[in-house]
Amino acid sequence: MSAIHSAEVLHSKPVCIGRGSFAQVWAISGTIVAFKEAQRGEEGGDIAREFKMCGEVYDHCNHESFFSVPRAIALSHAATRLREAYFPPGAAAASGPNLCRLYFGKEYGTRRSQFANTHNFPLDVARYEAFMKAYPDFEVSPEDVAKGMGETLGRIHLRAGYDGRDIEFVLGGDGGGSFSFWVIDFNQMREWQWASDVQSLADVQPLVDSFFVNDPYYPRPRPSDVLYAAFKSGYRSAFYASVVPLADRFLEAIESEQAARDARANSVAGQLVMRHSRVVTHPFLTSSAEDV
Repeated sequence: MSAIHSAEVLHSKPVCIGRGSFAQVWAISGTIVAFKEAQRGEEGGDIAREFKMCGEVYDHCNHESFFSVPRAIALSHAATRLREAYFPPGAAAASGPNLCRLYFGKEYGTRRSQFANTHNFPLDVARYEAFMKAYPDFEVSPEDVAKGMGETLGRIHLRAGYDGRDIEFVLGGDGGGSFSFWVIDFNQMREWQWASDVQSLADVQPLVDSFFVNDPYYPRPRPSDVLYAAFKSGYRSAFYASVVPLADRFLEAIESEQAARDARANSVAGQLVMRHSRVVTHPFLTSSAEDV
């Protein structure tokens, strides 16, 4: 009897380990079975398409990769600590979180949140480092994680032939009391093939768009950032030596886009400072010694 049709699976209650606007993911605790259910019946075809893409990513990207592909296992013992540390008091007794999204491109800080996602809790670098301190045997540095993100995205770009749009990097359990890293959600990926004559940054614009439209999993592509340097190293490692220049075109393009975004943000911030610091005088609001 297959694992899917075993009595254990057929009589077990599935646990929701993730939910979004498109679908929700269920797992059978203690088994290797998980499945994804579309929120709307007419989107069942999209689930089938994602299943196909997931298989291709698994075939091309899963071997010796930092992030695993098949499916993420829910956190168990760590969930309680995460609730106690970060959930608002009223939600501390809730279940979950089942997975932690690795948002290494955003800062939340280590204080409690006013709101909490009980299914997918965000871990920025500060929270991740605090998490590491709570589990001394868990020796995976933020740089290791960032490098793994880069390697996985590089494999998806080069070997699987997709743009990696809207994929998610999460921390979950390993089924045995420890932790593991997973990449999930492939339903929005689009096919991508490298042209042999890639010369300009414009040639990789679809990949740049997909990089920035994603939630902030990746470190921001600033050359001076230590985590981005690790991401960059991982991305380049996914490319064969003869095609590393292709990887460099993408990396140069996202660095250029980030620099442009930073310049716009700094310009807006500068205008706001000038606006608030400007002294506005009015003849009826000024006085002189003669008036006094």
